[in-house]
Amino acid sequence: MQQLLNKVKTALEREGVQLKAKRILAAVSGGPDSMCMLYCLNLLKAELGFDLLIAHIEHGMRPVEDPIETRFLLEIAEKLSLRIIVDRLAKDLFSQKGSKEEIMREARYASLKRIAKETQSDMIALGHQMDDQVETFLMRLLRGSGAVGLAAMKIKTDTLLRPLLFVTRKDILEFLKKNDIPFMLDKSNEDRSFLRNRIRLELVPYLMAYQPKLLERLSTTAELLGMESDYLRDVADKWLDENSDVTEFGLRIPVQEFLIQPRIVQFYIFREACIRVLGSTRGLLTRHVLDCIRLISSQKGLKEIHLPRGGRFYKEVEWFCLCKRDITSLGLAEIEIPAPGEYSLGSGKF
Repeated sequence: MQQLLNKVKTALEREGVQLKAKRILAAVSGGPDSMCMLYCLNLLKAELGFDLLIAHIEHGMRPVEDPIETRFLLEIAEKLSLRIIVDRLAKDLFSQKGSKEEIMREARYASLKRIAKETQSDMIALGHQMDDQVETFLMRLLRGSGAVGLAAMKIKTDTLLRPLLFVTRKDILEFLKKNDIPFMLDKSNEDRSFLRNRIRLELVPYLMAYQPKLLERLSTTAELLGMESDYLRDVADKWLDENSDVTEFGLRIPVQEFLIQPRIVQFYIFREACIRVLGSTRGLLTRHVLDCIRLISSQKGLKEIHLPRGGRFYKEVEWFCLCKRDITSLGLAEIEIPAPGEYSLGSGKF
């Protein structure tokens, strides 16, 4: 028991995570990872000086298993003398278009953030561990992600805490067995129709035959890529602050100033601009960004590309614009241009 607890404490200290006088909302599904996290945090709360409560989200996809897991966690909460909040996701989520996994993930995080706000919790603890890190890395690698997609999850991101991120699944199962801690198993984790499950059950064991320390090696690679990505995002943010104009439509960015930047910086500038305009990179693929950069680099005149989440990319000779809507359908008033110069159109200048 103490060995795993020491791993968690060491990781928290190394990353500078301070938990004293904080209230932590532990997101617990009942599976081995979240149960290990819950018991670790419960054992550490007195020593590190934080308050702990539980949140459980019913997804509604398994009408038989969901109530069983909820009853199980209600009993665990009573046994540990911890407060538990149970929430159920809306049924109409299943009718939405797009990746079901992505839709459910976003809905789950939204529910956890709402519960955290209602309970005045400072952090939401998640059960991600080292195997999850590697599975995510390989899944995104197969999809053609760059450094920003391959970058490692962090032990703390804003209000999200991942105390088990440097612990392996093997360590977790040993901890649960030695300490007689009960947990539930989700049968869907064995469904090989999901890419993540095939990676965990087939690809990772295959690769470990070539590199027994695969988990540690790829976790380190993901961490290094995260450092590079963080630096380039900072560079891109600073460049946008100094060079882009905010208009009522979105962002207006000068072509020539953009093109003199190194290609990798161009990639991050465009990506960060999309985040500013669209709110996130959900649905935005590497090919979307590269296609737009190729158009910016071309000598052709006005071009347009439709982006995910209702985004629009427009390119003229001297500038390009990222918008949330189609600016050609806004019915802008005509203005007379009697001679070369700079003229106002809406909140932008052309």
